Amino acid sequence: MKSKALSALALGAALASAGCVSTGTNFSQSAIDALQPGISTRADAERALGRPNIVTNLQDGTVLLQWMHTQAVLMSAESKHVALIFDANGKFVRVFHQTQTSI
Repeated sequence: MKSKALSALALGAALASAGCVSTGTNFSQSAIDALQPGISTRADAERALGRPNIVTNLQDGTVLLQWMHTQAVLMSAESKHVALIFDANGKFVRVFHQTQTSI
């Protein structure tokens, strides 16, 4: 997962000289912070964060949803990634992984 975020950041940096580039689904930290374990649902997360970039259905019935966003403007770039776990009933369990990188 970390290598995907770094690859997205590298791509954004490479394209930065072309002007402004944005890829993925942009999301806010406040939307993540508003999710409540055991209460918030997958639908709540998708309403707040947008459509996930990756959905992984795990064997135990849990679902891992991932959002990634990279934005490059001139000679700077920002990449962020969050992965959230939902139980078999669609309830938010926890943030599995989160990164944010700026150059």
